Formats: sequence, structure tokens, C-alpha cells
Amino acid sequence: MGKGRMLLISGIITALFVIIGAIALAVVSEESPLDYIIHKKEEKKSGHMIPAENAAEEQMDTKKKESLIGSKEVTDETGIHHILFESGKVEYTAISGPVKLTVTQATLEEFIPASEHIKNAVSGQERSTLVYMNIEVENNGEAPVYFRIDDAKVQSDTKEISMFHPALSTQFDPIFAPNERKQGTVAVDFESEIMDIAVIEIMVASPFDENYDPIGKAVTLKVPMY
Repeated sequence: MGKGRMLLISGIITALFVIIGAIALAVVSEESPLDYIIHKKEEKKSGHMIPAENAAEEQMDTKKKESLIGSKEVTDETGIHHILFESGKVEYTAISGPVKLTVTQATLEEFIPASEHIKNAVSGQERSTLVYMNIEVENNGEAPVYFRIDDAKVQSDTKEISMFHPALSTQFDPIFAPNERKQGTVAVDFESEIMDIAVIEIMVASPFDENYDPIGKAVTLKVPMY
């Protein structure tokens, strides 16, 4: 048998295997062989690129689900804390003028109060979504500044706006001496479902000097919850 004839037969056999494979896959996908082949060509041509925003959302959802795996439940005298996310040690920072705001730890939990008194002290809800954060505020300047961190507004990605809960948060004196740093824990309660919150944003008015003149821009700091 000639070499050219052998190559021809080999090519025919290969083509038959490809066609048989396409027919088998088409049966599984309930498409005709022709539709399947056309679809695969179009898919190859288009590449089925996932839009960047959808890819980011899918990545966020994946991280959120992964954090659920490590969720835990803690019960104390205040109630039941179903902790969905704990950041560990982090450093999310925003700077305005001489003032530096840093979140060093964040926790996202669903809280079930142990009594009516505690429920009313928190949000008045049977179940509350709470965010706890350890924060540091520094005045790195050589003059006193006023920075009202207690008046911060906190917005979740569900567009709900809340504030630091006074009964659960450290109270910061707004006057910061030169090179002074203050630390504390703040808590924010939301009505949004816990799984609907992936990012929060802290918003604080700009710091000002002893003459009440602004010495920086308004502070915004995003803190991820996954």
C-alpha cells in the first residue's frame, strides 16, 4: 500500500472519530450534530469572555461562601453571636491632612439578643446584623486637630446608612493633641441581611484646626467583609 494512500485512510479514520465524538456530545446536550459543531465554533470564536464586573461579583460571592465555612457561634450573657466573618489583623487606612484613620480588625455577625433590655439597647430587632471594628485614629501633625470620628456615617453596599452604636462603641474625644493616637472598638448595626453585606464604607467629615478651618478632605474608608 502506497504511503499517500495510508495517509488518506488515516485522515478519514481521524475525521470519523471527530464526527462520532461530536454526535455523542450533541446527544448529551440535546443539540443536533450540526448545531453542536456550529455552537462550538462560535464559542471558540467569541471566547465567552465574562464581563469584568460579573467576574468580580463571582469572586466576591466565592470568598463570601468560603467565609461561611469558617463561621462560628458564640453565646454569652448578651445573647448569641453567629460570626460569619473575622478579618484577623488588617490595615485599611485613610489619610486626611495630619489625621490617619486605620481599621485593624473587622467582624461581621448576626446577633440574637438574650433579653428585651439588650434587644432595645441594640437595634430593637430580634436579629441584628452587627459589624465590629478595631480602629486607630492618629494626629501626625505638630498642632492640635479636631476630628469627630464618633459622628461617622457607615454605609453598606446595600445602601443602608448607619452610625457607630453609642452603647457598643468606644467614645472618642474629638480633640487630638500633636502626635496623639487613640484606639478603640466601634460597632454598627444594620437591618440588612448578613449575607447581603460584603463591604462597608466609613465616612467622616474633614478634620479642622483650632480656628475651625478644614485641614483636609472628608474621610472615606472602605472595609471588605469577606
